[in-house]
Amino acid sequence: WQKTYVDIVIRLAMAKAEIGDLENANKLVLYSTRVPIDVGSLDLRSKSLRLVSKILTLKGEDPEKAENYLLDAVRFNEIHHDDIHFKANGSVLLDASSKLNRETFQSLLDLGVLYSRQEKYSKSLEIFLNLLQITESENFKEIEEHADAPLLKSYIGEILYRKGMIENSLKWSQDAYTEASFHAKANIAAAVVSQHSLQNCISLYKKLGNEEKAQELEKVLSEIVIPARNETSWKSAKDLFFSF
Repeated sequence: WQKTYVDIVIRLAMAKAEIGDLENANKLVLYSTRVPIDVGSLDLRSKSLRLVSKILTLKGEDPEKAENYLLDAVRFNEIHHDDIHFKANGSVLLDASSKLNRETFQSLLDLGVLYSRQEKYSKSLEIFLNLLQITESENFKEIEEHADAPLLKSYIGEILYRKGMIENSLKWSQDAYTEASFHAKANIAAAVVSQHSLQNCISLYKKLGNEEKAQELEKVLSEIVIPARNETSWKSAKDLFFSF
């Protein structure tokens, strides 16, 4: 009964966060983290750590605490999944032989996003490039979602822009759009990534002085439709992006 109880508490915390009740979500999820880690679903325990980090970020509280909760989620998954291997002890970069699961992928993705928001671009770039490499391995195919690789490419493009590498940023943004648009008609996550990465391409062409190409892509952008129905675990897509 303890396992069921803890899972219910975590699910309730997630539901509270979805409707914007951050105070009660925070109380519930912190309560759940005080229960021994061998009780409850492993995925939900990992999600609870990520949720605390997200709440701290939304409330504008100590970014180091938000980072520590995500690092705890990464290490939690490492401890409880024997097939997850990192390049070194304490590293957040996965070894190429690692067989990834969704929660470890999401924990590292969230960590990369957090580093980007803190302007720790070198750290975030390392994580995104490493995750992209893993998505291309056979070990990832079982859990792969259509938006994974294009989302990472979009992030990489945005970081390169912030590092002043506009032409490289454009290349990554174009790749993100091309790959995401292939699945955009049937997948919400892919459609959102294609829309956002194309918006970035337009902004970059304008910065490069190519107004003609920017106007051409604006017509394409106006034709992108976000699918009305699709079951996906990818939540709050708009919160995942930075902006130029």
